[in-house]
Order: sequence, then structure tokens, then C-alpha cells
Amino acid sequence: MSQSASTISILIVDPHALLRDVLRFLFGQLTDFECVGSFADAGRLVEVARRLKPNIAMISIAEGDTDAFDAAVLLRDEVPETGVVAVPRRVCDVDLRRALDAEIPGLINQAAEFDEICEAIRKVHAGGHYYSAEFMARIDPSVRDFKPSKLIKTRSDLLSPREQQLMKVLVVGKSLRQACEELQISYKTADKQKVSLMKKLNIHDRVSLARFAIREGIIEA
Repeated sequence: MSQSASTISILIVDPHALLRDVLRFLFGQLTDFECVGSFADAGRLVEVARRLKPNIAMISIAEGDTDAFDAAVLLRDEVPETGVVAVPRRVCDVDLRRALDAEIPGLINQAAEFDEICEAIRKVHAGGHYYSAEFMARIDPSVRDFKPSKLIKTRSDLLSPREQQLMKVLVVGKSLRQACEELQISYKTADKQKVSLMKKLNIHDRVSLARFAIREGIIEA
């Protein structure tokens, strides 16, 4: 199939056939987009991209799916003309960190509206980058000129080792005094570390901190 020079060709990688079909249909309604293929297994990404030469690979990433991130890195190295827009199934610092380390130019929330998906694709195709607001909110707020890079820190990266230790104790339901005994630190020190870690994470209560820990895989639900 020939492609117009003004058309953005898209390859969809998602394990759900229905979602692939919906996206193909929606992209088909736009004059500047063309879906050139869709399949379920990220392990075939490089092979298929070499053959179809899409402008953009839109890759769904399941929870804990490091293979999809690895495939995106391999695609960047082996087929650099194909840009990547990754769609993790969850919004968390773990997947954000992986995307930054892989220098993935596009990272969007699974719940993103179709218009936002299209905006991300267009920006990545133009040589830029696009990260959904939900992911940007998890990046070090001191960052001004954002560009996906290993050098960019997430909120979790900002925590000191001591703050990380304290968080792991607090999120399992232990009191601050119990945390002091377990970590062998003074109450004043523990309280200061608690205030600091919550400020860095932009979290203001223990319940939200516990939810954060569960979502990040620090503790099990």
C-alpha cells in the first residue's frame, strides 16, 4: 500500500483485538493517519517495523511488562526512523522511569482521549515528544526544559535512602514511633523525614501514601 508524504503511518501493538480494531477504525477516519498494521506480540515489533516501515509504533504496555520496553529500545536502535508512543496500563513512577531510561518520546495514559493520542503521535512524528499530564506530574518539579532522558528524575527518585526506608515502614500501617524503633532513629528525625518524603511525592496523608506504595509495587495490596 502506497503512503502519501503527508500521511503518518502507524503500527499498533496491543494484546486486545477489539481495541486494535477500534483504533484502526478511528485512525481510518482521519486524512493524515494510516494504520499499516496491528498485532498483539511486542516481541515481533522490530521484525514487523523493518518490513512495514511505519512512522510511529504505538505500543501498549501491560503492568510489569519489561519486554515491551525492551522492544521499544531495540526498535529505537534497529529502526530509528520509527518513533515510539508507549501506552502503559498504569500511571506509576516505575513505568515512567523505564520510559525515561529508554528515551521513549511518547508516553500517554491508557485513559487518554483519542484527541490526545493523535496529538502525541503528531508531536513524536514531528521529532518532538509528548508525555501525558499524569506522567508529567510525577517528574521532578524543578525540571524546566523537559526531554525524555535517563537524567530526568521522577518523584520517587528524589527520595533519600532513609526516606525510602521510612516510607516502607509507614505504608504497612506502623506508627511513626514504631518506625523510630525499627529504624533506630529519633522521633524528631522520623517526623522530619516523613514531612520531606510526602512533600517530594506531593502526597499529604497516610492513606494516599499507602495507595502510592501499592501502585508502585512497594507493598502488595
